Amino acid sequence: MIQRCHSPLAPIAIALLVLLLPGYGKADNPETLMQGDRKLDVYISSGFETSQRKQLIAWISFISGALADVYGHWPRRAWQVSISPASAADNDPIPWAQVHRGKINRVEFYTAPQATTEELQRAWTGYHELAHLLIPYQGWGDMWFS
Repeated sequence: MIQRCHSPLAPIAIALLVLLLPGYGKADNPETLMQGDRKLDVYISSGFETSQRKQLIAWISFISGALADVYGHWPRRAWQVSISPASAADNDPIPWAQVHRGKINRVEFYTAPQATTEELQRAWTGYHELAHLLIPYQGWGDMWFS
């Protein structure tokens, strides 16, 4: 049985491994999703095959639609998602994700390359990370709340 590592260094190790693996860089040209006048740029790593990229876009379209259903629209006029492949313990389709706040908010996902659209849609992590965008960001002093 494989157990998850709960070390505080695990996210750093995953990020370093992804950066060091050849062919796993970020795409230069994002796929753009629109909701009215709101824009979501989706950057997908070149480490994914074309068929996987289509599944990832379908997944992001689905969960960003769920975000709009909850909030009424996307919480920002412009935002980004980046997706990179990563090894997953157990059968976790999204072993790591985080939100980066700034002028343009970005949600960064590391997904199992073999994960299907349906597996990604069922995973709670995608919805959890997007929910962070619903909390107003007050700056570094209140980062714990966001």
